[in-house]
Amino acid sequence: MIYGLTPQGFIPKPLQLIISEMEGDYKKLYGDDLDVSAESVMGQWIGTSAKREALLWEQMAEVYASRDPSSAEDIPLDNICDYTGVKRLKALKTYAPILLKGREGKIIEAGKRVEQSFASYQVDYILRDKVTITSANVQEALFSVPEVKGSTLYSITLNGVLFEYTSSVDASLNEILQALYLQITETWSGNCSIKDDLYLMTYDYETAFSAGCNEELSMDEFWTPGITDAEKTGKYPAPAGTIDTIVSTQTDWDTVKNPVQGISGRDTESNEELRIRRRLSLSAKGNGTDEAIRSGLLQDVDGVADAVVISNRKDNPDDKGRPGHCFEAVVEGGNEDEIAAKIWEKMGSGIEPYGHINKTVKDIMGGDQTVCFSRPSVKYLWVRIEYSLYSEEDFPSDGEEQIRQSILDFALEEYKKGQDVICKRLIGPVYKTSGIDEANVYIAITAAPEDDPVYHQNNFPVDETDYAEVSAGRVVLEVL
Repeated sequence: MIYGLTPQGFIPKPLQLIISEMEGDYKKLYGDDLDVSAESVMGQWIGTSAKREALLWEQMAEVYASRDPSSAEDIPLDNICDYTGVKRLKALKTYAPILLKGREGKIIEAGKRVEQSFASYQVDYILRDKVTITSANVQEALFSVPEVKGSTLYSITLNGVLFEYTSSVDASLNEILQALYLQITETWSGNCSIKDDLYLMTYDYETAFSAGCNEELSMDEFWTPGITDAEKTGKYPAPAGTIDTIVSTQTDWDTVKNPVQGISGRDTESNEELRIRRRLSLSAKGNGTDEAIRSGLLQDVDGVADAVVISNRKDNPDDKGRPGHCFEAVVEGGNEDEIAAKIWEKMGSGIEPYGHINKTVKDIMGGDQTVCFSRPSVKYLWVRIEYSLYSEEDFPSDGEEQIRQSILDFALEEYKKGQDVICKRLIGPVYKTSGIDEANVYIAITAAPEDDPVYHQNNFPVDETDYAEVSAGRVVLEVL
């Protein structure tokens, strides 16, 4: 048999064959009666030398394998991928938008720490930049009516737009709240709801706004946005409603919360993941294909945790409303200007980018070009669990907290983009907590996290660019 580099690949010489060849060579040199048994001096010499030679063969085999993308690992695999312009995705930290409440004008310095009150993954989140708590920069504001008065002007100002209502002679609290609510929802781009029949809540978790009111109303709460990063890289999920504890205490900083789910980080791309992505990228070498755009966003734009590119190559709009001959990039994380620049670099000529975010980039001639893309759209999932206890098992003192956490853990793994919500699948996580006899699960989907849920047991379909998200506050438990 031929060993070494052969038409069938590299074949290393096995240890036993090396020993046998060395024994024959020494007998030819010193005679057939030479003692080469394992216990003899010569036998031990041959055994030691043969092992060293076998190691050399193994090293040569590894060098050969390092040029094969199906078997190369670590740095050799990185080098192979470089030939096709594919780079290993580096580890990212989870980042989570938060809202801070405190005294007007209070400055919260960068580096302050917050955490989740309960979570399967214990990790602190660190404030990325300095935040000044101010009603001129909020994403949520709560108004109340200290005193109901007849024939009185009540007004709220949002981003410089005035909403006002003069109450009737026999005014009621509901009348005032409803009148302001209808005005705001009719024209304002953000969200508004009546909370607990006592408050008017305005919020926009995508864009900050200024908020104020006249002396007849009271702005009881206002929440200023900030960004936090997990203290270490890796897939540490930050579901909405879980970051609620201030670790770095500071005077006049009262509360923190995260009303929307954070963007989960990731570990460094594994060898197997990189091999798969390299194979997919071979069909996307160069620019103009969906995979080329996706690959460019993932590996070249800092902070992009995930991306999907969907094309409509037909003449007519598709069933999601995308025009003919366009593509939509749906991107999680990353700077919007950098995303747009990379899409422009990678997109093909003669096909339009489509999406809900419009950015202007410069082409090589210095001209302005409009690039569109989208962010994943959140479907706010509510889960109501009715349960009874099993008398022969102990229900833990923190049993409801355990059930709630099991639902959150399941949701983080289950509800990726485009994953439908199957109501009955939510029953499984409930029974991870001991002491449960019977359980019924109901779900609801709302357009905004503060909307009132209407529960049912039907499944909910989710579009390929959307995902369902549930927070601790939207898991409701009731004992049967």
